[in-house]
Amino acid sequence: MKNTVAFSATLLCFLLLVQSCSKKSQDSFAASAQPDELITASVNSGETYTLMAASSGTLSITRQAAHFQVSATTTDEKGSILYKYTPQQGYVGSDEVALMYSPAAAATEHDGGCQSHSDGMTASNRIVIKFNVTQ
Repeated sequence: MKNTVAFSATLLCFLLLVQSCSKKSQDSFAASAQPDELITASVNSGETYTLMAASSGTLSITRQAAHFQVSATTTDEKGSILYKYTPQQGYVGSDEVALMYSPAAAATEHDGGCQSHSDGMTASNRIVIKFNVTQ
């Protein structure tokens, strides 16, 4: 009987801990309907726009541009994180891309490896770039 009560209590505590991590992770993505950073950029047709996002971390495309020849994240020779955009050949008009930047961070002992408990140090930033492609 003692083992059943101890097992049940341990299982309950474990489930609460796991749910707290996943709940906060889901909330952080749902809460960012508006971008953290909105960039308006003009680029000539046939030229490349480059954004240096940061010197470390990760950058990913969450919504791809519609009229691109090149739209990709990359790193330069120093390890800086870049986003590059070249419009389709001959395209003139507007385009838009959404990016997600997450700074590099290691889990610490006190947060149990759950990044959502690390006091905002690993918060992701949503970046939207609105392009005006000109001739």
